[in-house]
Amino acid sequence: MKKGELWYQCLYCSSLEIVKNAASVGADIYFLMDASGSMAPRDRREGARAVSNMIQGLQGLNNTYSFVPWACSAKYLFKRETNLSKMNSALRDYESGINDVGGSTAADMPFELIKSDVLNASKPVFIIFVTDGYFNDLYDAERARNAVLAKGNAQILALGITGADNASLMRIGTVSKFTGVVGGSTALVSTMAEITEALKSGGNNI
Repeated sequence: MKKGELWYQCLYCSSLEIVKNAASVGADIYFLMDASGSMAPRDRREGARAVSNMIQGLQGLNNTYSFVPWACSAKYLFKRETNLSKMNSALRDYESGINDVGGSTAADMPFELIKSDVLNASKPVFIIFVTDGYFNDLYDAERARNAVLAKGNAQILALGITGADNASLMRIGTVSKFTGVVGGSTALVSTMAEITEALKSGGNNI
């Protein structure tokens, strides 16, 4: 660049290319967290900690975050949120069981809930699905999962803690590196830390 030229002038007089940074676009990240009766207090506590750590670790990437506890039903505790204090307050509610959804493991429920939001998303979507059990109906779970993936803008990371069925998770997840039973709830925290690092280093790409 010659002295006195502005950077944007060079767009027309040189081979300079502008590469759009994926991090500036951001992503919509959904946490679908099992809240069925088999989720012990420690599982909820470690799950909430894993989510909180991940959100804080991804600050600056222009993401939005949604959190859905699910069992025999599902609901948003926060939706496309960016405010840390609001999200941490909701995570404490999940941990303590306030406004719980309780009951059996109907894995189709969270996918049904988020489907329209995912299909209308303008950003890439990452869905982190966590369970500790066998699904009520794997066929229903797959059907709902496939509907969410119809637009092709979403990836699913299906994580199981002790008690989950690895084969079922493999039918739900789309990112093989982060799909399957990881171990106990403490292992969930470390696995989600790995996901955080993968997203940070890849600019919201895994």
